[in-house]
Amino acid sequence: MCQRPSLSFIKRFACLLAVFFSAHSYAQDERKPYSISYMAVGTGINNNTGPLGITYERIFNANKETNFSLNGGVGISTWGAKIELELKHYFKSYNKGWAASAGVSWNSGFRNDHEVFEVWASNGWYTSGGEQGVTITRLPQANGFVCIYHYWRLGKRENRFSTAFGWSLSLTADKYRETSGNPIRKGETEEQNFLLLYAPGGLILSVGYSLAFSKRENL
Repeated sequence: MCQRPSLSFIKRFACLLAVFFSAHSYAQDERKPYSISYMAVGTGINNNTGPLGITYERIFNANKETNFSLNGGVGISTWGAKIELELKHYFKSYNKGWAASAGVSWNSGFRNDHEVFEVWASNGWYTSGGEQGVTITRLPQANGFVCIYHYWRLGKRENRFSTAFGWSLSLTADKYRETSGNPIRKGETEEQNFLLLYAPGGLILSVGYSLAFSKRENL
């Protein structure tokens, strides 16, 4: 005659089933796509938020093989305030390895910038050594850019250090406008070249630090 299972055996079996299904459910939850947010500070040459700026980044599908992020930032530059919007693709992990991005940036420019330029005399003839102080307005500038990033994870958390290089292309033809003083002498002059050196656009070289602060499952 078959013996009935004891009550203690049934309890143990039920506990084992509960542990199994809990572990299975936890594993499934771990595989769910999640998003993570970063707040980053950066600096560099033609940095997307200027020599001193902050960026908010939201990474979608962070634990999947293909993930991307949307960035928005603001900072101070040599051409006024600077804002940027950027779409970034991570080739592997979002906290280490390579990523590529494309975006747009905008510089506000500023008024009443007093500079010394070679100028034309009031009678229309250029005179040697004719340098005078003039007032110019640095006009707003729009740029498109592409970048390659490399990330290093710092410590056990999701925080990161990064480097970036790329190219920023100016989408605005006029860089400045004279508002007072004799007409500026056009052409290749040292003063104009020095001024345009600070205009947005050209080679991008930057470094940054990203602080993770939000991690949520996708809906």
